[in-house]
Amino acid sequence: MALVFFNIALLAGALLINFQRHGEDMSEVTAQEMKQRLMSKLHQRGETMTRLLAENLINPVYDYDIQAIFEISQTALNQEDVIYFYVLDNEEKVVHDGIDEIPTFGQRLEDPVAIRAGKSDKFLIQETNYFIDYSMPLMISEDTQIGRIRLGFSLSGVMEDIAEVNERLLQIKQRGENQSLYVLLLITLGLFILALLLAVWVSNSLSRPITRLTEFARRIGEGDDSVKIDIARNDELGDLAKSFSSMHSKLSQNREQLIEYSNSLEQTVEERTRNLKDAKEAAEAASRAKSEFLATMSHEIRTPMNGVLGMAELLLASELSGRQKHFAQTILRSGDTLMAIINDILDFSKIEAGKLELEQRDFDLRITLEDTAEFLAERAHNKGLDLTPVLPLDPVMMVSSDENRIRQILINLIGNAIKFTEVGEIVMRLSKLQESAETLTLHFEVEDTGIGMTREQQNGIFESFSQADSSTTRKFGGTGLGLAISHQLVAALGGKLEVESELGKGSNFHFTLDLPVAEPVDAITEFTRELDAVRVLIVDDNPTNREILHNQCNAWGMIDGIADSGDKALEIIRAAERKGDPYELIILDWHMPNMDGIELAEQIQNDPEISPKRMVMLSSAAFDEETQRAKAAGIHYYVNKPVRQRALYDCLTNVINIPEPTEDITEPRLAHAADSPLHAHVLLAEDNPVNQEVALSMLEILGCRVTVVDNGEQAVEATLREDFDLVLMDCQMPVMDGFQATSEIRRYHSSADAPQQRHMPIIALTANVQKGIQQECSAAGMDDYMSKPFDQQQLWAVLTKWLGAPVASQQVDADQQPSAAVTEADAVNPLQQDSLEKIRAMQRPGAPDLLKKVIDIYLNDSPMLMQAIRQSIESGDAKALEEAAHSLKSSSANLGVMRVSELSRELEQFGREQTLEAAHKLLDDLESAYHMACSALSKEIELCANA
Repeated sequence: MALVFFNIALLAGALLINFQRHGEDMSEVTAQEMKQRLMSKLHQRGETMTRLLAENLINPVYDYDIQAIFEISQTALNQEDVIYFYVLDNEEKVVHDGIDEIPTFGQRLEDPVAIRAGKSDKFLIQETNYFIDYSMPLMISEDTQIGRIRLGFSLSGVMEDIAEVNERLLQIKQRGENQSLYVLLLITLGLFILALLLAVWVSNSLSRPITRLTEFARRIGEGDDSVKIDIARNDELGDLAKSFSSMHSKLSQNREQLIEYSNSLEQTVEERTRNLKDAKEAAEAASRAKSEFLATMSHEIRTPMNGVLGMAELLLASELSGRQKHFAQTILRSGDTLMAIINDILDFSKIEAGKLELEQRDFDLRITLEDTAEFLAERAHNKGLDLTPVLPLDPVMMVSSDENRIRQILINLIGNAIKFTEVGEIVMRLSKLQESAETLTLHFEVEDTGIGMTREQQNGIFESFSQADSSTTRKFGGTGLGLAISHQLVAALGGKLEVESELGKGSNFHFTLDLPVAEPVDAITEFTRELDAVRVLIVDDNPTNREILHNQCNAWGMIDGIADSGDKALEIIRAAERKGDPYELIILDWHMPNMDGIELAEQIQNDPEISPKRMVMLSSAAFDEETQRAKAAGIHYYVNKPVRQRALYDCLTNVINIPEPTEDITEPRLAHAADSPLHAHVLLAEDNPVNQEVALSMLEILGCRVTVVDNGEQAVEATLREDFDLVLMDCQMPVMDGFQATSEIRRYHSSADAPQQRHMPIIALTANVQKGIQQECSAAGMDDYMSKPFDQQQLWAVLTKWLGAPVASQQVDADQQPSAAVTEADAVNPLQQDSLEKIRAMQRPGAPDLLKKVIDIYLNDSPMLMQAIRQSIESGDAKALEEAAHSLKSSSANLGVMRVSELSRELEQFGREQTLEAAHKLLDDLESAYHMACSALSKEIELCANA
């Protein structure tokens, strides 16, 4: 029995030892699991608090609200176990921190560049033996970061709890070992019952409470705050249960505080969000009010300013002393400067107020760019600069967009380039990047050789009221609005204005636009092959100009040579003469170093080894400044730069068709009435007095007897009374227009009541160029078509075509018929002198001064047309606007008042399309151009009187 009890004791002892070892293993597992759950709980708290703090710090950091940042930081630092908290900006600088020194680790948490780029949108957690560091970026959008925060949680409390649990488990382990030995000795002595009781006690006293504590720890780790630890013991397990209970109480308390803090932060965020929204709406309302005020005031100022400028121009046209004239000129210059500033402010205010409206209309982009270059050429030439447009070779580039805004952008950019360039050139370049049947992708560039800019100046050059030099002693004036307006206009057109510049080496402003392709107004006139195989030598020291002329001449089939100086040109010309393959045509630039164009022409003309040449001179100087010298040097045509493509082509074809230079070409070749009078009876139906007088004079010079009527109804009545050889019929007239009158005349003369049935030639006269006008004329029964304004050669050609008279040679020399490029005066001048010269040429001996008479008629009648235009726009009468603008357009064109004629043409189009809102914008420009033209015409009358 003893052996049995001994075996039982041994078995019980072994079981007890195994159970004790199992208890040790369970204790170790429980301690590790407890640590993990406590750390998980702490991480959850740290992450929650970090997210809340980050969300509430976005607005204060964005607004740089130091007080709000400080309050939130203090709230964080007051939390238990928080040992530090600080806020960093994107440059890793501390906005506000809660400690003197920022904890550092072996390496940075993450590259700040990556953080600023928005690549890190998660928590960054780094753990040491003493604390845990939480880092989170402050993001105002998915890809924009304004800073980050770092929050440090101390591990001391958790470590103390874990250490206490470990200590208690160690004590249990040690006591369990001692008790196991004691029980084992008793069992060894055969106390089987005691061994059995000991086994039961171990089961009840150790395993079950530890298992319950493990379950409590698991539920606490899962966030179950309802757990109640009800183990009441006075031993180590009781102490362990108390530690668990204390830890659970602290965690529950921290959770409640965190929830309370979260609620208070949410309320603060909502309040600050409301305040921010109210402030934003107030700022936007203030900005709109400011912009609307600027727009209203700028518009109101323009009206009296137009009066000031107009009266200053009229004052200059009157008899003034030298001192008075100086005062008036100062007023005019100051007014022009002020008007430019007002226009900039008006445009800028419209853009800011969101009231900028873009027009969509068809236009020829080549003409627009050539007009712009021509408009600014004199300003550039006055500073000794070359303004060169480099355009594609297409004769017509019809697109649909806002022509005026594109012109405004280019004027701003070119004007800016002229202002900041002292030496060199300005190049306006247009390139076709892509072309389809529907769209043209075009790249615009304005490049100068001016002062250039630094990188810092380029960064702010497109900001409102910004200038590269903003000091009060700056050399260059201006409001700083031109580039800002251009930048926003380009954006409104679908592009982006950019700049490339280097200090001291110039700037390049460029942008790209996708413009819809438009149908041409009339059939495109391709260049003929008259210049095929013509040998031409291009002489110019400017490489850009040489490139342009080379490309154009090649496109027309010419065989060209190039020289960059006068000496080089002479070598090339003499070499070609010796080879027996001389150049037929020489294109010369006037301003060249060492030997200018006129000196070169003189040497070519006087060199016996060189055969006579046809020569064309290109120059930036005014036409009347050097024309006599050029003519004496043997120059056939003198063309102002920048020269239009069509004008250059016409010039070269005219020159190449001139008789050999050895012939006498000083007398004009145009047939005159004295040589071959037509003796035709012509009916002139024209309502505009200026056009009547000009056409009447032309017809009388050609030997015609003329009957003049004012409208279509009178024209019909006149054809019933008299028999005319030919009728010149204006298309737009009051009472009955030219189309109706022609139909009536055709109907009557084809009826049985007509005394004789014959076909009377009726020639349409119209200033309209819209698509289909020729077809409309033909449908009405008109035989031919002549655009206004027309010259005497065109009229002679039409009359001889329909009256059967012999056609004399119409070729003239440089004095009698300048090239198109010469006759088109610069757009900054109110008058084109060649138009006035044509009227002077029609002066007959002993007759009253024709030019003075025509100008008097214009000055008397045009104010009524201006008044009719103003009233029709104000009253919204589109038809009246179309009629008045049409009449002013044609009469202005006859007198060379091309700016007024062009603006009238646009207003006529607005009236035809019934877009009167757009017409309001042009009225001020028309009135300003009209006042300038009247002043210039008054001076012409004075010249006529003094002649």
